[in-house]
Amino acid sequence: MIVYIPIMVKMGLICLKGFERVTKKLLLVLILISSIQLSAQEFSISGKIYDATNQEDLIGANIVLLQSKDSIQIKGTSSDIDGSFLLQNVNAGKYILKISFIGFSTVFKNLQLINNDLKNINIELREDANVLKEVEVSAILPRMILKGDTVQLNADAFKVHSDADASDLVTKMPGVMMLDGKIQAQGEEVKKVLLDGKEFFGDDALMTLKNLPAEIIDKVQIYDNVSDQAKFSGFNDGNTEKTINIVTKGEVKDGFFGRAYIGYGTDNRFSAGGNLNYFKDSRRISFVGLSNNINQQNFNSEDLIGVASSTQAKSRGTSRGRGGPSRGSFSGNNVNNFLSMDQGGINLTNGIGINYVEEWKDKVKLSASYFYNRTQNDNTSIIDRQYLTEDFNQIYHQEGVATSLNNNHRFNAKLDYDIDDKKSISIKPNLSFQGNEANTLINAISSWSDETILSKSNNDNNVFNKALSFSNTFLYKQKFDLKGRTFSASLSTSYNNRNLDNYLKAENYYTENLDSLILLDQWTDGLSKSYTIGGELNYTEPINEFNRLKLSYEPTYSKSSSDRFTYQYNELTNNYSIQDIGLSNVFDNANVNHNLGTAYNYEKDKIEIKLGANYQYSSLLSDRTYPNEIQVDKTYHNFLPTAQVQYKFSRGNNINLFYRTNVRAPSVNQLQDVVDNTNPLILSSGNKDLNQQYSHLLGLRWRYTQPAKGNSAFIYLGGGLNNNYISNSTLLVIRDTLIANDILLPAGGQYTRPVNLNGNWNFRSFVNYGTPLLFMKSNMNINAGFTYNRVPNLVNELLQYNNTFNTNAGIFIGSNISQKIDFRVGYQANYNIVKYSQNSLSNNNYYTGVASLGVNVMPWKGLNIQTDLNFNHYSGLTKEYNQNYTLWNAAVGYKFLKNKAAEFKVQVFDILGVNNSISRSVTESYVQDSRTDVLDRYFMLQFTYKFNKFNTKAAQ
Repeated sequence: MIVYIPIMVKMGLICLKGFERVTKKLLLVLILISSIQLSAQEFSISGKIYDATNQEDLIGANIVLLQSKDSIQIKGTSSDIDGSFLLQNVNAGKYILKISFIGFSTVFKNLQLINNDLKNINIELREDANVLKEVEVSAILPRMILKGDTVQLNADAFKVHSDADASDLVTKMPGVMMLDGKIQAQGEEVKKVLLDGKEFFGDDALMTLKNLPAEIIDKVQIYDNVSDQAKFSGFNDGNTEKTINIVTKGEVKDGFFGRAYIGYGTDNRFSAGGNLNYFKDSRRISFVGLSNNINQQNFNSEDLIGVASSTQAKSRGTSRGRGGPSRGSFSGNNVNNFLSMDQGGINLTNGIGINYVEEWKDKVKLSASYFYNRTQNDNTSIIDRQYLTEDFNQIYHQEGVATSLNNNHRFNAKLDYDIDDKKSISIKPNLSFQGNEANTLINAISSWSDETILSKSNNDNNVFNKALSFSNTFLYKQKFDLKGRTFSASLSTSYNNRNLDNYLKAENYYTENLDSLILLDQWTDGLSKSYTIGGELNYTEPINEFNRLKLSYEPTYSKSSSDRFTYQYNELTNNYSIQDIGLSNVFDNANVNHNLGTAYNYEKDKIEIKLGANYQYSSLLSDRTYPNEIQVDKTYHNFLPTAQVQYKFSRGNNINLFYRTNVRAPSVNQLQDVVDNTNPLILSSGNKDLNQQYSHLLGLRWRYTQPAKGNSAFIYLGGGLNNNYISNSTLLVIRDTLIANDILLPAGGQYTRPVNLNGNWNFRSFVNYGTPLLFMKSNMNINAGFTYNRVPNLVNELLQYNNTFNTNAGIFIGSNISQKIDFRVGYQANYNIVKYSQNSLSNNNYYTGVASLGVNVMPWKGLNIQTDLNFNHYSGLTKEYNQNYTLWNAAVGYKFLKNKAAEFKVQVFDILGVNNSISRSVTESYVQDSRTDVLDRYFMLQFTYKFNKFNTKAAQ
C-alpha cells in the first residue's frame, strides 16, 4: 500500500498539469468567443440636431454614419419632427458621424462604440454665411418627400391666394380633401392637427387649420400617429390615427402675427373676429375669437353635450343638403345645428379661445387650451315621413319652430415631465361645462296615404340642460437598460353629471274620428351621473432584434345612475305635484371589466407582423328601484383576438391587412326602461335586457406615394360583422294602444326601444388618387367608394333587414398657378339604393350631386375678386323635395397699406336668392325627407387687417 502512494501522487500531479493545460485552452477559447460576441453585438446611436443660433430643432437634417478607416457609408437617416434621430443595429467600432443641412455648415463628429448605446448626442449646426450669400437655387421646388412612413409636402410648391388659411392649402395637396365638413388625408379622416409637433387647441382638427394662415407654413407632414404608449415602448399595437403636422417657417418661430376683421350688412347681418399668435422660443400663445350671425361655426361635438342629451336621432343614413341635415324627429336643440359647416337654421355665434404651449429645459412640456362659445339657434323645419310596413301605408307630417341657446366652457391640458432619460410622467386633465335652453313648437299629423287623419298633436316643449364633464389620465413610463424593455402604469378617472328640466304642454287628438282631446301639461325632472376609474399596466420585453412581446392588464370600474321623475300639473295647487308613475324611473348600472392581454410583434426588413389576444371578463349589474324593484345581473367572458400584417414593397408603397374585435356595452340611457313622451306621437324607451354587442372588423389598406412625380394613391377595403347588434324594435299602431306602464300610444303613433339582433354586417371600399396636372399648373384629387350596410330590425315584431347601397365619386381640381390666380372646381356625386326584405314596395333609389366652383383673382394692384358657386341636384326624393338650385356668392375687395395689410371688401351671399336645405334620412322603419331654415340673401361690407412682427435675424 505504501509503495503505491508515490505512484498515485505522481499520477495525480500529471493529471493536474493536464487539467491545467486544458483549462487554459478552454479559457482561451471562451475569451475568443466573448471577443467575437462583443465585436458582433449591435448598438444604437441617438440624439438631436439643433440650430445653434435660434436654439430650435432642425427637422429633416441629413445624418450619415461613416466608417472611420475608409469613410464608407454604413447607415443614414434624417432628423424627426422634434429634431431627434436614431441609428440602430450598429456594430462596435470607430465611426464618423456626418450631419448636414441646407444653409448650414456640415459637422463631422468622431464616435466609438464599445459596449453601450450612444445616447443624447446633441449636435448644433451653424448657418453658413457663404452658402446663404452665394448659392442661388433655380430648380423647381420638390413637392413631396418621404421620411420613413411620413409624407412631407413643401408648402411653397402649392400656390394659394394671399388670404388663404391652412385648410385652403392642405386641400390642394395630393390625397387631401374636404368631405362633409371634415378633412380627409389618404382616404382617412384627420383626427388631429399638430403645430410644429405640439398640440394646438386640443383635438379639433378643423379649428386648428381654420385659424392658421397659409403664409406661415413651411411643410405639411402626414402620417399615422401612434399612441404615447407606443412611442415610448416602440411596441406598435396597430392603433393609429391620421395626423397632420404643420411645420412653420423659421421666422415665425420668434415674433407675433394675426389678423382682425369686422363687417356689417343688410338685415342686420354682422361678422367680427380674429386671432393673435405669439411665438418665442418654445413658448406659443394663441388667441382666437369670433362673433357673427351668418352661420360661421367652428365647434367640436364635445362642446354640445347639453344639446345632445335631448336629441332624438336614430337615422341610419343621411343625404346632406346645403342647409345641413335634419335627422330623426325634429328637436329644437339638434346637435347638427351647432357643428361646423352645417347651416341648419340661423345661428348667432360668439366664441373665444386661448392656447398655450411651452417647454422648460427639455424636461417639462405643457400644452393647455380654454374655449368658450355661446350659440343661439332659430330654426324652422318641415318633415315628411313614410313608414315602411306592408299592412298599411302611413304618413307622418311635422312642422316645427325652435329656438335654443347653448353655452359651453371647455378646458384641456397636457403636462409631460421627464424625470431622467429613463423615467417620465404625463398628466392629461379635461373639463367642460355646458348649459342649454331650448323651446320647440311642433304641429304633427299621422294619416293614411289617402290623407285620412289618424291623430294630431300640437305641443310646446321647453328644455333646460346643465352638464358637467371631467376626466384625467396619469401615466408613468420607465425604460430599462435592455433596449426594448419598458414598463408603464396609468390611472384614468372620469365624472359626468347632467341635470334636465323639461316642461311639456300638448294638445293631442286621438282615434280616427278625432273625437277625443287630451291635454298634457307635465314637468320632467332628470338627473344622471356617472363615474369611471380605470388602470392599465403594460410591460414590453425584447425576445431578440426582430421579435418583441407585450403583456397588459386593464381593470375598469364604472357606475352610472339615471333618475327621471315626471309630474302632471295640479290645477288645485297650481304646481306640478301629481307624479306620473308610468313616466318615472330610478335606474342604477354598475360595470366591472378585467382585460388581460398579450401581444407579439415581428419586424424585419419589409415585413411587420402584429398578433394579439385579450381575455375580457365583464360583469353588469343593473338595478331599477322605482317604480318597482327589478335587478339584472349578467356576466360576460370574451376572447378578443387581433392581427395585422404589413408589407413594404418599397418606400412609399405598402399594404396593410388587419383584423380587430371589440365589445360594446349598452349605455345607461339604452338600459333605462322609462318612456320618453317629448313628442306624444313618437314615444321611445330603453331596454333593461340588452346585452353586449360583439364586433369583428377585417380590413385592407394599400398606400402608394411617388414623391418624384407628386402622385399618391390609397385603397381601402373593409367589412364588419356585429353579433348581438343593438338595433331598434318599432311598434306602429292603427288604433289607440296601451304600451309599457299603461302609456297611451295614439293611432298612427310610433314606439321605439333598443333590442339585440343578429345579422348586421357591412362593407366599405374607398379609393383616392392625387396627382399634379402640369399642363394646367393644377392639382387633382379623385375619390370613389362603395358602401353596403345590412341592418336587422323589428317592425311590429316582424324581423326585417334594411339593405342600403351607396356609390359615390368625386373629382376636385385646384390651381397651382400663383397667389394672384387661384381657383377650385369639383363635383361630388352620391347614388343610394334602399331595399327592404319584407316590404319591396318601400324600396327606393335617390341621387344627390354637388358641383362647385371657386375663383379668387387679383387682376390689378390691390384689387381682389372672389366668387364661388355650388349647384345642388336632388332626384328620387318625394315630389316637393326634388329640386335643383345654384348657390352663388361673390365679393370684391381692395388691399392697401404696407404689404397689403388692410382690405375693404363688399360681399354678397346667395346672389340668386335660392338657398335651400334638403335632406333624406333612411331608418329601419321609415324614409324621411326634410327641409330646414337657411340664410337669406344679404350684402356685407367688411374690413380686415393683418399684422406681424418677427425677429429680423431669424427672418434672414
